[in-house]
Amino acid sequence: MKRKIRRTKNHQILKTIVCTASLTALVCFGVFCVSRYLESREQEEQVTDETSVETISVAEYQNTENSNQSTNTDNKEVADTIEKDDPIEEDTKAAAEVASQQKETAKNDSGLKVAEPVAMIFSNLSETGTMTGNEKASDIDFSGEVPNILDEEGTCTFVFSNGSKTITKETGIVRTATYVVCNHDELMLAPNELSAGEWTVQLKYKSKYAEGESEKEKFKVN
Repeated sequence: MKRKIRRTKNHQILKTIVCTASLTALVCFGVFCVSRYLESREQEEQVTDETSVETISVAEYQNTENSNQSTNTDNKEVADTIEKDDPIEEDTKAAAEVASQQKETAKNDSGLKVAEPVAMIFSNLSETGTMTGNEKASDIDFSGEVPNILDEEGTCTFVFSNGSKTITKETGIVRTATYVVCNHDELMLAPNELSAGEWTVQLKYKSKYAEGESEKEKFKVN
């Protein structure tokens, strides 16, 4: 009888131990599952946050690029509008081009290019060469040039006039990079050739390709 009671107690103790172990294992497994679940949720939230940040950054970059492109386009359109809406500048450019073409293609009745020579008068009594009105014939110097002409050969003719009196002097030319000048060394005037009084001088130019004459310039000899 005592053995039967002891066996029954041992069986109950063993059963209790087994139940306790099973319950402990079940609790541990439950804790493990919850922990894994929480870790998984945390990782998913972290990935979601990073994706959101990247999406926002890309959207902001695209917005910035679109804004810059729009600004550049607007600036170009404004510049084009300003350039197109300036009729004065366009008219000035067109007029200059026409004048340049006419100047290059203008020819006289002989088919020669129209030259525009310039006669110049200088006073030896003035540091600047300006006439003072007190010059004698020996105090006056003359020269001439022909703009926009690049001839290798040509003739400058100085025509001095005082009433019915006319004196003509011819010189060769010297070519520069952009025009020709009359050869000053060849312009010879005797001291007594220009008498006292009111005079005019006119420069005439002629070459194989061009021809023209200047306005008459006035000067006084004392």
